[in-house]
Amino acid sequence: MVDLRCRVRRYSFDVRFARPHALDGVGRFLWSAAGALSQVLDADQERLSLLCHEDDVDRWQAQCTGVAGLVVHGTDLPIASLAQHAAWPRWVVATEADVAHYAQYDLPPVPEGVAAVSTVYDFTPLDDPRYFRTKRGMKRLAAAALLASASARSSHITTLSHSVAEQIVRRF
Repeated sequence: MVDLRCRVRRYSFDVRFARPHALDGVGRFLWSAAGALSQVLDADQERLSLLCHEDDVDRWQAQCTGVAGLVVHGTDLPIASLAQHAAWPRWVVATEADVAHYAQYDLPPVPEGVAAVSTVYDFTPLDDPRYFRTKRGMKRLAAAALLASASARSSHITTLSHSVAEQIVRRF
């Protein structure tokens, strides 16, 4: 993880892909990352804003204890929806974020002046023809375009492995 503390005062993290009551691989990563981030932020000078599902607010507040500036926002917007892509930039602006972390490859529009961080877990949507059940070819092309766009617009990209990091460099 890159140490951004010298420049970052307000970090907004979209953690809706993790459901604390049923943590899968992606969920465990986000749960751990948010907890670790809450431990390195200066509670007096820095703020961590989390966007989660409405019914997960209490769990996320408990996970990120110790941050005086912790704000947890709940939403019922569906992930990867047009409504979410329209609302996400407004949430980032409302949190006055210096850095906004979106944990998937379909990065919504990023407000000007905000550094975006994306997370790429793997290339399964692009490489595995069985990933999408219908309209596979079209959806794989869309996924590739979204990932290329997120890669170009992100200040930083986090991955879970060196292999994925090398693929990002090679492909984008």
